[in-house]
Amino acid sequence: MRNRLTDQFHMNPAAPEHEPLDYGGHEETRKVILDCSLGVNPAGPEEAVAEAAAGCGHDALRALIGEYPHDDSVKEALAAWFQSQRPGREWLTGSSFVMGNGSYGILCALNELFLGPGRKVLGCGPQFTAYIDSAVYSGAAYDAVLLKAESGYRFDGEAYRKAMTAEYDLFILENPNNPTGQAVAPDEIAKIADKARELKRVLVVDEAYADYLSPYETALDLLPAHENIIVTRSFSKGFGMAGIRLGYAVTAPGSGIAKELEKAALPFQCNNFARYLAKAALKAKTGKDDPFGAEKNRRMKEALKECLDAQAPDAGRRLSMAETSPAVPIFMLYAEDKESPAGSGNENTDLYELFMEEGILTVSCETYPGLGKHAVRLMLPSEEKFPVLLDAVKSVAAKPG
Repeated sequence: MRNRLTDQFHMNPAAPEHEPLDYGGHEETRKVILDCSLGVNPAGPEEAVAEAAAGCGHDALRALIGEYPHDDSVKEALAAWFQSQRPGREWLTGSSFVMGNGSYGILCALNELFLGPGRKVLGCGPQFTAYIDSAVYSGAAYDAVLLKAESGYRFDGEAYRKAMTAEYDLFILENPNNPTGQAVAPDEIAKIADKARELKRVLVVDEAYADYLSPYETALDLLPAHENIIVTRSFSKGFGMAGIRLGYAVTAPGSGIAKELEKAALPFQCNNFARYLAKAALKAKTGKDDPFGAEKNRRMKEALKECLDAQAPDAGRRLSMAETSPAVPIFMLYAEDKESPAGSGNENTDLYELFMEEGILTVSCETYPGLGKHAVRLMLPSEEKFPVLLDAVKSVAAKPG
């Protein structure tokens, strides 16, 4: 089938030869008690966003639906939002932003701009699998510096920099990482960007989950001194607005990248209603001490770690949490084989299936680079439903290895 399609229809050979790695299309038909799979904020959007949608007048709604999107005032709203989070961002204006169909739409446009047949991109595995799919479909080759199990999958900036050479046309990191939820320190990102600049290359920093981090942990503030950094962000995670499909890139002022990225992005890909609701969301979050529930996430993750630490010492299989940042709601659990070298995955364990036996839907890490079915990614639920997840973790940890 694959050869026939390629030969008969002159199809891009990268498409039929590549099996998609992305987990977004997986459908579970068994009973699910608690969905901890996709990275949506269980709190949903601010009430003010729903009120803005419901209160949109008849004529205004007709205009939003019937006209092509030209209003870029959401870019200025984003600049004002970031300026409100911490001092020293006066340099940031709406001209640094490029809007897209989710941050993934922006990542695909970046692949259009920097990749293609015969080109290569270097990532860090594990990594958001849909990005890898997009890179491969562009005709490019994807390589990754793999996080090591023996270090608890902690990011190693030195190892990444050593792997950076001129054979790569683009470099990409996640901050925080998907699936582990760990953040990369800005000074480490700066070192990597410096190496990329020596090679005359761009570093993309995918910050889809960065809303949960401190304003001082983002790569955003590296932009004035690093024209070769592009930061991508989303309204799908912290803002709880996955359904509007709105994301954006932030580029260095005066770099010229925003203009070129606008060419690669689909025309009108960011719809009017999404822009309208995004402005309402930014206004609703402005001025809040903990706008994305970071403290709540810290409490739940601490409870999970205590639960894992309390596992029976003589168990044949140990359930561990990969390196992660306390405020970030995603995290990775993996089963270790105590009879093997430290950190080795228990390849006989299908952690997705063990959690499904408890009615907990997770994301299997089987398709993530450097991982396997012994690991799963989870999203923290609401605090009200957290005891259900905690009980399931205890049950899975207690099952025979």
